[in-house]
Amino acid sequence: MKYNFYFVHGWSFEQSFWDPVKKMIKENNLSKNLISVDLHYFSKNVENYYNFTSEKKNIFIVHSYGLNWFLKKKIRCKALINFFGSPDFINLQLNPLKATMKIDRMIETIDLKPEDVIKKFYKLCNINYEKKKIFNIKNLKKSLIDLRSENLLTPFLNSKNKVLSIYSLNDKVFCFKKEKVLKLKNENHQVKIFKNYDHGFPLNNPSVCFKIIKKFISEI
Repeated sequence: MKYNFYFVHGWSFEQSFWDPVKKMIKENNLSKNLISVDLHYFSKNVENYYNFTSEKKNIFIVHSYGLNWFLKKKIRCKALINFFGSPDFINLQLNPLKATMKIDRMIETIDLKPEDVIKKFYKLCNINYEKKKIFNIKNLKKSLIDLRSENLLTPFLNSKNKVLSIYSLNDKVFCFKKEKVLKLKNENHQVKIFKNYDHGFPLNNPSVCFKIIKKFISEI
């Protein structure tokens, strides 16, 4: 079966984040449709309409804050593949207090120096920063506040969707406590933990990312 793939990027990224992976999915003839969701961090906030009704044919692939977006939409789908997204960004960290302080600094600074904040974040992700023409401060700031305050563990754990979550011990953004993350596993949810990948993994390693997606899709 060919699926509709929906791609959701993480905080301070754009739709193009997923382009290398989307290209491989298209070249391997796995998709019926490839749709990128725009969270409008570097464009004007225009409401987008997406048709999520074909549940059994829809695969969602999310990165980082994209998981928060997905969970709040209460989407039913064939499967969700989650790269480095946390349903409780603060409390699953190795050091929740340190993580809170980092986000607080970002929230305090984003109004006046958005480019400085995003450059530092890209460096943590091991991704080269390219100058942006527009900064949607409202959306950038709101998503940071969401990451600081939201706990979406209950809808995540109660989801009937098939889920694969990918994490890495080298991630400098979501520095998670391994024991806590492994507790997310249940009959619907697989968790795989790698050692050496960074937070920008899907963009930096699209071929590995594609292989993970292809294998999981073949098993559902």
